[in-house]
Amino acid sequence: MSQKNKKQFGVWMDNHHASIVGPATADSTEFVLLGHVVNPGAEPNSSEKNEQNSKQTLQHKFFKEILAYMQNAEEVHLTGTGTA
Repeated sequence: MSQKNKKQFGVWMDNHHASIVGPATADSTEFVLLGHVVNPGAEPNSSEKNEQNSKQTLQHKFFKEILAYMQNAEEVHLTGTGTA
């Protein structure tokens, strides 16, 4: 098995919240909380199509914000409630 330091991250998430942990520096072996991401959800809309489009856009933005914390990740441990 390779002894090099892998870029490892952990994420706990549900539909509206995510907490990302990872190394504080590239050389560090200890994990620290890197950040939280919140997805507020779509506002109710009279048009079902527009509401669905808004939900999809917000969910896409939510995942992009999570990925911003994990640049060049090699291993990711993902856990949560199973609703995301």
